[in-house]
Amino acid sequence: MSRFPLEPMSSRILLAAFEHGCPSDVITLLAALSVEHLVLSPAAKRDEAAAAHAPFRHPSGDHATLLNMVRAYDALGPHEDRRQWAADRFLSAKGLSQLDRARKQLQQRCTRLDLDWVPSCGDDLERVVMACATGLVTQAAIKQPDGHYRTLMGCTVRDIDYSRAKSARTFSCIRRRSCTAGAPTS
Repeated sequence: MSRFPLEPMSSRILLAAFEHGCPSDVITLLAALSVEHLVLSPAAKRDEAAAAHAPFRHPSGDHATLLNMVRAYDALGPHEDRRQWAADRFLSAKGLSQLDRARKQLQQRCTRLDLDWVPSCGDDLERVVMACATGLVTQAAIKQPDGHYRTLMGCTVRDIDYSRAKSARTFSCIRRRSCTAGAPTS
């Protein structure tokens, strides 16, 4: 894990990606997560931004949604105006350029370590979610029958503030600081 220019949890996610057959996707996701303000949501245009982001939403959460956004950007043709495409979807064109540089750095590191980073999971984003769950196990919690969440590491009981969640759904499994990761229970 120390051979990657990543935080330990991110390195663990990347190593798990090789086990789940999705290193290319996770490299893209980790590069996207390293960029500040990639997804824009200005207060004056919050509803318009939410509508622009809606086509990318994935039921398994924000990580898969972010990956969908980047995949759509990557699929643009050589003659399409990338800056305008990003602006229309409330994404930072500068951030997407930074993402490309970070992704290339991770790909080059994997190549130097003789790791085949090319495999992708295609549309099976659950493999990416599983890799993320493996790396974020210290921040994961499972819903208990009484409605509280118990962390997997340390077995601490937590209440979740759903006022910050992007939907009214509850989840059987969550990651601290996020109420959008895991499988919905209702």
